[in-house]
Amino acid sequence: MEENPDVIIKMIYCSSGGNCGYGGDDPPEMKKQREDLMNRSGGEGMTAVANGRVYLIDRDLFGSTANFVGATYYG
Repeated sequence: MEENPDVIIKMIYCSSGGNCGYGGDDPPEMKKQREDLMNRSGGEGMTAVANGRVYLIDRDLFGSTANFVGATYYG
């Protein structure tokens, strides 16, 4: 928070059959998680929050052979 990032990317765990990732698709729940992150105390003055540049990404995209897939999401 002290560095006032332009972008925030939070890795979340999307288990199979959960609300995101390969096994699930629940946009309202994902939107809620993002909004909860953006509404944390102290975040209101952050550039990333003010510009809506807060993202959630499944942590499985950064393990083993999926690393190259996860890297493309940053582009």
